[in-house]
Amino acid sequence: MIEPSRQLCDFFLNNTNDIIFIVDKEGVIQFVTPSIIKSYKLEPGSFIKSQFFELVDEKDLKNFNKKFQTIVKKKTNIEIKSCSICFPGSTTKKFQVLLHNMIDYSTINGIVIILSEIKAINQKNSRIQESIDNYKILFENAREAICIAQGEKLVLVNDSFEKLSGLKKEEVYKKKFVDFIHPNDREDVINRYHKRLKGKGGESGYQFRIVNLNNDILWVEIHVSLFTWKGKPATLNFLIDVTGKKEIEEKYQFLFNTIPDALSEVDYETRKIISANDEMIKRFQIPRDKLIGMNYSELLPNDIHNDRGRIGEEVMKENKMQKFIDQRGNYFLENSYIPVKYPTGKKTLFIISKDITDIKQAEKEVVLSENKFKEIFNSSTDAIFIHDIKDLRILDVNDETCKRFGYTKEEILKKSVNDLSDTTLFDINSPQSIELIKQVLSGKTVKIEWLSKTKKGKLFWHEINGKLIEFDGKKRFLAVARDINERKEAEFKIKESERKYRFLFNSSRDAIMTLIPPNWNFSSANPATLELFKAEDEKEFVNISPWDISSEYQPDGSLSSDLSKKMIEKAINDGSNFFEWTHKTLKGEEFPASVLLTRVELEKGKPFLQATVRDISYRKKTEDKLKKYSENLKNQVDKKTYELKETLERLKDSEKKYRNLFEIAPIGIGIIDKNTNIIEINKAFKEITGYHSEGDRRPDIDFDLHCVNKKDREIIHQKLFKNGCVANYEIQLKRANGEIYTALLNINTIHVNGKPCWLTIERDISELKIKDQEIKNAYSYLENTINSASEIIFSVDKKLNFTMYNNSFLDLIDDHKKRIKGISLKSFIENPSVITDCIHKIKKGRKTVKDTVSINSKNGEKRLFSFSITGIGNDRTNPEGFLFIGVDITVDASRFGKIREGIGYLVIDPSQNKIFDLMEYLQIKGYNGAFHTRLNPEYQKKINYDDSLILELYPEIPFNSPPSEDYLQKQLNHIKKQVETHPKCFIVIDRVDYLLTFFSFDMLLKWLYSVSAMIAKHQAILFIHIPQDLVSNEQFAYLSAEFSLLPDQHIENISLEEPVYKILTYLKSEQEKNVLVSYHNVGKNFNISKITTKKRLDELEKHGLISIHEKGRMKVIRLTGKGEKLLNKREVV
Repeated sequence: MIEPSRQLCDFFLNNTNDIIFIVDKEGVIQFVTPSIIKSYKLEPGSFIKSQFFELVDEKDLKNFNKKFQTIVKKKTNIEIKSCSICFPGSTTKKFQVLLHNMIDYSTINGIVIILSEIKAINQKNSRIQESIDNYKILFENAREAICIAQGEKLVLVNDSFEKLSGLKKEEVYKKKFVDFIHPNDREDVINRYHKRLKGKGGESGYQFRIVNLNNDILWVEIHVSLFTWKGKPATLNFLIDVTGKKEIEEKYQFLFNTIPDALSEVDYETRKIISANDEMIKRFQIPRDKLIGMNYSELLPNDIHNDRGRIGEEVMKENKMQKFIDQRGNYFLENSYIPVKYPTGKKTLFIISKDITDIKQAEKEVVLSENKFKEIFNSSTDAIFIHDIKDLRILDVNDETCKRFGYTKEEILKKSVNDLSDTTLFDINSPQSIELIKQVLSGKTVKIEWLSKTKKGKLFWHEINGKLIEFDGKKRFLAVARDINERKEAEFKIKESERKYRFLFNSSRDAIMTLIPPNWNFSSANPATLELFKAEDEKEFVNISPWDISSEYQPDGSLSSDLSKKMIEKAINDGSNFFEWTHKTLKGEEFPASVLLTRVELEKGKPFLQATVRDISYRKKTEDKLKKYSENLKNQVDKKTYELKETLERLKDSEKKYRNLFEIAPIGIGIIDKNTNIIEINKAFKEITGYHSEGDRRPDIDFDLHCVNKKDREIIHQKLFKNGCVANYEIQLKRANGEIYTALLNINTIHVNGKPCWLTIERDISELKIKDQEIKNAYSYLENTINSASEIIFSVDKKLNFTMYNNSFLDLIDDHKKRIKGISLKSFIENPSVITDCIHKIKKGRKTVKDTVSINSKNGEKRLFSFSITGIGNDRTNPEGFLFIGVDITVDASRFGKIREGIGYLVIDPSQNKIFDLMEYLQIKGYNGAFHTRLNPEYQKKINYDDSLILELYPEIPFNSPPSEDYLQKQLNHIKKQVETHPKCFIVIDRVDYLLTFFSFDMLLKWLYSVSAMIAKHQAILFIHIPQDLVSNEQFAYLSAEFSLLPDQHIENISLEEPVYKILTYLKSEQEKNVLVSYHNVGKNFNISKITTKKRLDELEKHGLISIHEKGRMKVIRLTGKGEKLLNKREVV
């Protein structure tokens, strides 16, 4: 019995070429396969809930209705060989119709109607004839020489045989096959031919010589197959010219014997020498014919032989070459053991023995060299200093020190430690340095990090290991400086990575949280987690355990408190654990979810877990529906299975006809009687099991020993005695030599000479199982990783049709219910030309291309994404497809109103968030900018730095020495350089409070006038962040006279009637729910006419309180930032 999986059922229904309808007992259509789209360009959904009888042509309707009623009443299956069907917009066509019941516990749940176009069936028959013609073409155009021999004659040859023999086909047919064979090889070839005709088998492939028309002697390799030609026995022969291969073998043998090292090859199974070169013969002084076939145990003492045998076993087991030195008296030999595996499966060990006595003697002399210390000192990859212990004066350095710092030795000996240091972090006269010298004098080894400086002023980090040594009879300070510049950069990158991770953690739409041992309570949670579990804030969520937000019992009946601890333990041990779970919110509402636990270890020995949770309620409902469809199709699969069994029985009767297939089959085939005596087995069966039918030590199979697991033995026995067969049973078996392997077993009952026997078919799938599991693990890991990502990830083929996509992308386009594979990417993006340009760059050789693309998301919103695009496949200039990874960088432009170039604006919000959003929006618009502010690490976390944005930090001003106007002039020069360099530029002046601390308001206002003039001249944009409560009303009036407020901040003089205010309030409410609002929605909600609606909305748009965008035929209304500010101000009043 075969129960199809949900995936198989889904694949069949979505990929069949036949058109399949599922209707109820009244003929109402419930389901149509997608093949209706390909065949007739009709949507399946257009047929749902309509009558199938309406599609049947009138002349066939009566007969079809009769058949339909029969299948409903008798619960049987019916075939209508010809029935006319007419689909909307198409001509009437004839179909073969199959009607099947969908029965569940004796109840008909529906009728499956399968339509196969009769014209398509006829086309199949024509393709069979086309295949026969193709085989003839293949025979004539094959590169191998092919001939059919019957008796002594050749009855059919191809063009390649003509070329090999040098004769035309007409001349070939006049000759005997033996005439082409070299005289010295004829007897052997003829004997093999007659044995094969008598059915005695023999090798199907072997080599011999032939003589062509020009009397050239050629080596060929022949492969023979016995078959019937025009009612008589004949052989099908494939001949391959291997003359070149033979010449290569001779050259190899010459090279083998001329190598100056002793070389031998040992058979891994027998441990006997099967080849040896001349040097090997010379070294052991044994004739070649005697040495070949000897075991190394006969050449070496027992202890040496045992040690070499152990090494040989390791080499063969690990399939990796090993080298080792062998000393014999004053002689040294370097031995290399190399594992070799031939295509036939044969394993051998090549042993190369090289005399390295002279090399060893030279090494000994080097070790005794008198210049050892100097060599070590100057060849060190670390910089080494020797200092005077009193004042740390440099006395000596090695070559690496001079190379690293860029000085000659004479120059560096004149320098002090301060000259080579960044004195802002290190000073030789500092208390820390004095304490360091005291520790060295006390005999301690010290370790410090030192920011050093080269001759050119470049700064880089060293790690200093210092200790007291005796040098030239005096105590000196030895400092070994190791370059740790890369390590320091790595530390900085780690900190930067942690910042990015925190940003991704908080902005991810997946629920992500962390758990820490030993109690495994939650330690952090992102906003998506709080929303999913309905927590007020992170404080409410942390310090509870996973079982606190789980149902009491899981679907398998396990207590959540027990099972969750096991899941945590598995994730810690394996590195990750993906499973399904029943969670509940803090308000007690249960929901199914998928959970990915990932082990993270930022500090060695301190692991914790990251959990990614996704609500899968919708998927679960879909799975339940698919399960019902799977059960309804079971009857159809059973019928097909029965038909396959009947076909198998007919194939058994043709055993004699396919005898050759039995012999050459790559799977094990055996016939065994009921007492497990071998009747007959093929070559593959012998190789797989190790059992033989004649001349073997174990002629019978003891199934109880052959089968590894007792449970499998019992199941096999039950199936054989109950059903008489075993189908596709996966089992662990034991070879005759005791080795265990996994096999796919099929056993059927047959009769041989009137006696029942078992026909056993065995396939060794051990390696296949391992590979299959590795692929499944890799695919599962990759799928979980991609679907857990908050970025949108998808791939397309060369035509830009989707081939893969993750859940974040489906969430973006709200397409979980559809299948978008095969749909073009261009249907979702605003600017297809950007994608075309990026792909052109990749085909030019670029590995990765980055660009910004606008995507049409759900509800008609347009989202802006920064994409990284990479080609898929080995051919970089012609990729098989393209991988897209995108990050949402959308900013709502309507929040800021219309910003004009050449103008300076005051930003009066106390928070910096408005400034950060403005900069991000202008960067997306293609502007370059500069952010002038005081150093604040928090800014660096919030600002999206790239090539289009520069961070300009105010120089620190000491409080005890007030600055001059030169300070402001330098800042003005920076701004001038920036606006002159970039045609589209914006300048942000932040932290005006810091400047007012040191400069008077008049001085600062004068400087701002100069900046404003420069901005107007170069058509740049200026933003001055100055909260209104920072200055007096009079001072703010001066600023307002020169600079404008942002468009969304001019709300003081707006006066609206109450009905118009209510429209603003309604828009805000709907916008918070992510609901699009149209003119019609406003009129319907307030029960006003179209004219009144337009009049009130025009007034709001005139004041900049709303923005109106066209989406298809509908005009969508959105509240602007200025509108939000007006509502907020009114609520405060």
